[in-house]
Amino acid sequence: GSYRHTYEELQFGCRLAWRNSGRCIMRKVSFNLELRDCRSVKTSHECFHQILEHLRYAGNGGTVKSVISVFPQKGDGISAPVRVWNRQLVGYAAYQRQDGSVMGDPVNLSFTAMCVKLGWNAPTVKSDFDILPLVISDDIVGHDRPRVFNIPADAIMEVPIHHPEHELFSSLNLRWYALPAISNMGVDIGGVFYQTCPFNGWYQVTEIGRDLLDKQRYDLAEAVAVACGIQRSKIGV
Repeated sequence: GSYRHTYEELQFGCRLAWRNSGRCIMRKVSFNLELRDCRSVKTSHECFHQILEHLRYAGNGGTVKSVISVFPQKGDGISAPVRVWNRQLVGYAAYQRQDGSVMGDPVNLSFTAMCVKLGWNAPTVKSDFDILPLVISDDIVGHDRPRVFNIPADAIMEVPIHHPEHELFSSLNLRWYALPAISNMGVDIGGVFYQTCPFNGWYQVTEIGRDLLDKQRYDLAEAVAVACGIQRSKIGV
């Protein structure tokens, strides 16, 4: 059997689940998490429009709010009525060059290929920071027939990254999206599992630095060192 949470029960359960997520550095602000109750949503189109509202509301003109949008619960032995296939609501595409190197964010390489297979038209002039579409499915059309939705520019905040002392740094043309909205995790509240519940906190600068510098991601450590005049002959640098 199953049951339906009240709004207050759902909000408290989501906040407590975040608080108990031991690996998350943002969990100390978990009880500021705002709930958007989207449990009446049934179709991928409705889900897409609710996600746009999430992005705009949570972005809050630059003063980011912690928000979770909870969609209908999962039934026993079946998928949730609507599902988001992206790992994050906002992410950058990745393309493999002929020499095997990758343009963009390598963590999204296979997902980008899937988006193209599903009909996404990647930009004619590709870059390291092309916004991925949202891939959403529902059980009305069938989860084996996901839909691809392009996110409008007004729903996404991106921040150009510069250095106050090194002008050469700007030539790297780096930027990052402001809202880290996780969309591939579920939440179990009292035995009721919500498979689709994208949520966001806000970034700490070290997280973005890791995404840009780590070898398995953008691998820009050497380029940043050159741009900032950092000695590269020392192991500790």
